[in-house]
Amino acid sequence: MKRSFGISILVQTLVLIAAISLWGSLCCATESSPAPEIPVKGKITMVGFGHSGCLGCWLQGPTMRSIEKKYRDSDEVAIIYIDTKAQAGQVAKYQIQEVPAQIFFDKDGKEVYRHTGQMFEGAIVSRLTKMGARQ
Repeated sequence: MKRSFGISILVQTLVLIAAISLWGSLCCATESSPAPEIPVKGKITMVGFGHSGCLGCWLQGPTMRSIEKKYRDSDEVAIIYIDTKAQAGQVAKYQIQEVPAQIFFDKDGKEVYRHTGQMFEGAIVSRLTKMGARQ
């Protein structure tokens, strides 16, 4: 009985890892994707960094999609996601050592805030609002 329970946990873990990897490969940038302009000129810019094999990045995904939806039509705010596996040059340029990570730039392109780890939607909206963004 104990052995079958251990095997069940192992199988569930492997299925979760496979699902996360599959989700990341379906939703994220590919190696051939051009690097986006960072920061976007004249806009408050939030850049999220992550990759498909990262559980924290996977958990951050719904928050990033919600934030992107809120600011999609904004003339003031740009939300960008960088897949660290596909955009290694951006990782080096911004010295990203852990993911998920977020960097916020003001309208002048100056980095004003950096966060490592999962960041909740309320904290992101609050940070953008403090920087002058309207929803």
